[in-house]
Amino acid sequence: MRLGPQRVRPEASSRSVGIRMSWQRNRDTQPEMLVRRILHSRGLRYRVNVRPEQDLRPELGHLV
Repeated sequence: MRLGPQRVRPEASSRSVGIRMSWQRNRDTQPEMLVRRILHSRGLRYRVNVRPEQDLRPELGHLV
């Protein structure tokens, strides 16, 4: 069984910073939605948060 990369979150410098960080959206933000609406109105279609097929993913050696 192969596990994907683990996301490591940096520690917040203070409790208030941690609270502010937790409020930040990481998807469907206003700028992202604006771009998506413009692209959709121009007839461009796409899928959001779709992993590429295994054959299309670069191997670690290709990134070096």
